[in-house]
Amino acid sequence: MKSKNSLAISDEASGPLLRARLATLVSVERWKFAGLSKIFTSLRSLIPKGGTLPKEIWLQRHRFLVGLTWFHAIIIALLGPLLGYTWEFSFDALSKDGTIPHILLESSIIALFAALASWRRIGPTLKAILVALGLTTSSAIFVHLSGGYIELHFHFFVMIVFLAFYQDWIPFGVAITYVALHHGFVGVLWPQKVYNHPAAFESPWTWAGIHAFFVLWAAAGSLIAWRYNEKAYALAETSAKETELALERIRALYEINVAVTSTLDLSATLNILAEKINNLLTYSAVQIWLANDRTGVIERAACWNMDEAEWKRRKLSDTPALIKEAMANKRPVMAQNVQADPRILDREFYRKQGFVSYLGAPLLVGGEVLGVLVCLTKEERHFAAHDIQFLSVVASQAAVAIQNAQLYEKTRDQAVALEKSNRSKDELLQVMARQKEELSRLNAGLEIEIAERSRARAEITAKNRDLETLLYVTSHDLREPLRAIENFSRIVHDRYKDRLDEKGQDFLRRVIQGAQRLNHLLDDILALSRSQRIGPPAEVVEGEIIVLEALKRLDAKISTTKAQIRVAKDFDGLRVDRTWATQAVYNLIANALKFTRDGEPPDIEIEPYRSNGSNSNVAGITVRDRGPGVPKEHAERIFQLFQRAVGREVEGTGAGLAIVRQISERHGGNAWVEQRPGGGSEFIITFSRS
Repeated sequence: MKSKNSLAISDEASGPLLRARLATLVSVERWKFAGLSKIFTSLRSLIPKGGTLPKEIWLQRHRFLVGLTWFHAIIIALLGPLLGYTWEFSFDALSKDGTIPHILLESSIIALFAALASWRRIGPTLKAILVALGLTTSSAIFVHLSGGYIELHFHFFVMIVFLAFYQDWIPFGVAITYVALHHGFVGVLWPQKVYNHPAAFESPWTWAGIHAFFVLWAAAGSLIAWRYNEKAYALAETSAKETELALERIRALYEINVAVTSTLDLSATLNILAEKINNLLTYSAVQIWLANDRTGVIERAACWNMDEAEWKRRKLSDTPALIKEAMANKRPVMAQNVQADPRILDREFYRKQGFVSYLGAPLLVGGEVLGVLVCLTKEERHFAAHDIQFLSVVASQAAVAIQNAQLYEKTRDQAVALEKSNRSKDELLQVMARQKEELSRLNAGLEIEIAERSRARAEITAKNRDLETLLYVTSHDLREPLRAIENFSRIVHDRYKDRLDEKGQDFLRRVIQGAQRLNHLLDDILALSRSQRIGPPAEVVEGEIIVLEALKRLDAKISTTKAQIRVAKDFDGLRVDRTWATQAVYNLIANALKFTRDGEPPDIEIEPYRSNGSNSNVAGITVRDRGPGVPKEHAERIFQLFQRAVGREVEGTGAGLAIVRQISERHGGNAWVEQRPGGGSEFIITFSRS
């Protein structure tokens, strides 16, 4: 008796345990299945779908591949005479290797495939299959005619890559199958027809496997490129759809604007708004709720594509929660299913009307909420961000029209009241009419001015682009003769300097130096042109990094001149374009290395510049030297293009400081020079901190 009780207790205890284990096993199996399904989905995404090419692109590629097939047919036909095949006019010659009739028969097979692939009455898939058969047959014929040369087997690989242009599994699979049959079937039964060496004759399966390996890898590479092409086309199609949607919405906004500005009557404006929004947007119905400007109560103003009488007649205990939420937060509100949403006061009404999803946007004008524009759908819908944003734009435009209509009604009512008490109302209306006419005239003039400025801006942009193109072309056209002048002058100097007196050699040196100087001048002009297109800087770079990069580029010149350079610490972070800022500091240091006093080695100090005056929003870099200095009357002129404070005895083009000034101004700063106490110059370049 005791054992039976114990067994019953054991069974009772083991029941939940078994169920728990069973539930665990089921969870594990589901987890495994979900993992395998995820892996399968990931692998499936790597495989191209096929058949997604647009018709125009497919036709272009098909015409190319048909032409390639015809090209192979012609080449195979010409191989007979070129290889010295014999003419035999007999029926047996058609099947006899080494005869021209035999090779012409093979060429005609390829030509037949090309001709059939050009026939308009057959479908695109069959055309692609015919091209695939023509190109792979060409590969087989080349292998056959060469006696199985291993190099010509690569022709199969190339044709597979070309056939992947169709991005269609059927012709691609036909090509792979053809290669498999050719190497696996023909190569095994008649290896002498496919290969040309004893090792392949003895082990045809091995060589067929080797070729299959490379064919499969060629196919894999083509499939990868194919898949990337599909993704690119899909992305382009998505972008086109988004662009089309944007254009449709711009057109819708324009039509709504034209419609609502056609009248100032509030009731007509509301009905036009509801009708246009419903017609132009993919919603089932529209509601407009407005705040009463006298009582402040939210009222049902207008609707479209729903029973207006029943909508306005039904009694509500309070303002709907979604309407209050939209007006309080000044943000759109959504309900995915109004028939079940607890925030809806009268869910039965929406069930009866068949509405499901709800999107409401506040009617905002300058921070003031006039009401709420509500759109309803008869199918459950998740509103995307762009839908919400667009409806908000429509609501803002509608709010302006409603406010104008409300203002017009107020003005009209006040005018009627004033007319009863005072005849001066007529004068007021005349003044308002004149103001309206003047406003229209001013608006028209403003639109004309905006259009003219836009055209002028476009013309300036085009002229700047043309000027930059001219600079590049001029630079390119000038460099060739300059390079010829310099090179031929060097050749004359090297070969005939013994025949020239000192004056002649001096002339040659001047020619070479002149060509080099003009070449440097072209580089500086191009740099100045590029510096005018510097965009807003996006990164903050330590000033010390810019200085060290410039010094590194001048390392050779610093060593040659034995210059003493001292660089301070604690440079500020500068919001600059790193490349152009480095170029500007490079130009300043290069100037300091060139201009020295009495043949002494250059003595240069580089420190951070901080403004303590009213313009504290700039920071920069100071470069001091102990050179001859710059007279005050030349302090501004040297920053102009091709202006120099010295003659030609010091190398330079006169554009370096102009480039420095241009770079600083494009960064919201400036560049100038001051006299240094004790002799020398102090060049300063600044950049905006923001």
